[in-house]
Amino acid sequence: MATAAPNPDWRSQMKAFGDAQHVNRSAVDNPGFHQSWFPVALACELESNAVLGVDFLGTRVVVYRGAMGKPVVQSAWCPHLGADLSIGELVNNQIRCAYHHWRFDEAGGCADIPTGDKIPPGARIFTYPTVEAWGLVWAFNGEKPLFDVPRIPGIEEGELAFEPHLRGIRTVPHWVPTSNGVDFQHLRTLHNLQTGAPDAIAVLDYSIEYCIETASYMQHGLITGTNVFAQHLRRGGADSFMLFAGAPIDQTRTRSFFVVGVRSHGGGERQSQSVSEKLQGLRSFVEKTARRRRADPQHDALQAGRNGRLRQAFVSLFQICQRVPEICAAGRLTDPQQRPAGPPPDQRGNYAAPNWGNVSSTSRGGHNVPDQDI
Repeated sequence: MATAAPNPDWRSQMKAFGDAQHVNRSAVDNPGFHQSWFPVALACELESNAVLGVDFLGTRVVVYRGAMGKPVVQSAWCPHLGADLSIGELVNNQIRCAYHHWRFDEAGGCADIPTGDKIPPGARIFTYPTVEAWGLVWAFNGEKPLFDVPRIPGIEEGELAFEPHLRGIRTVPHWVPTSNGVDFQHLRTLHNLQTGAPDAIAVLDYSIEYCIETASYMQHGLITGTNVFAQHLRRGGADSFMLFAGAPIDQTRTRSFFVVGVRSHGGGERQSQSVSEKLQGLRSFVEKTARRRRADPQHDALQAGRNGRLRQAFVSLFQICQRVPEICAAGRLTDPQQRPAGPPPDQRGNYAAPNWGNVSSTSRGGHNVPDQDI
């Protein structure tokens, strides 16, 4: 009996899909970091004249509040002789190097050399775009942000009573925990959430968003960039809001933060006590999850499978929403070969953040110019 030949169209599409997976898998392991908004510190740590030194993106940055009270994140290496600026101090709202007292303004330019020498034109440090939101200080890895700072779905910051917390350091890349946000089997099995697969997932240029709702349960999830998962949960009629975010220390370690919140309904001692109790309950829920993660090796299975199928599966996670026509109902990219070429890198070697069909976009800058689970 004759066997029907495979559809050549189908074969070419699958080959292109496989080739794209191979390219992106290789790029994920290359040096560099995605262009995304990363949390570098708790906002409450920035007291008056405080200067923080934070290991970040394979290098080090200084974090402080400028003249108008807004946070500033800059390279920590003095361009004079490479001293660590986090050892210095603020003088006239400018970071002063402890070694020769060169001062740098909020834009990164050298503002003063106390010996009176002419300021070299190259005497400047890189200043990251910086925003304070949800009780965290965020820095964007690039000269200009490609998208807005991450948000929590279903709520505005001013409507929320919230607590930001440092969760600790995990020995996984920053993008690994984010995969949990759309891993609905993981959420059901390990975290006992009453979630199921959503009817639709909105895949935008820099975010993935979905909503699952039943008579007694609702989960509105949002992934922003490569490192932030936020959600609005409703269980038993009670609303809660959470944000989980990580910032790469280097290629294998991530500093993790989380935010928990409930709706703020105004003043009153009884109301304040109720909000406080709800926040304490949410914080306990997250901390319990963290303890389970530390005791349960399944949470680090993606990292353990670095060279195996689990690693490969994550690389395909965001691609598949755009690359497989049956899933991509909107038909934005029905053929992987139709994907437009991305923009060239900028002067710092930064590449545009992924459009979720390309998880390999990275920043490969140098040092001065260069733990999270749901």
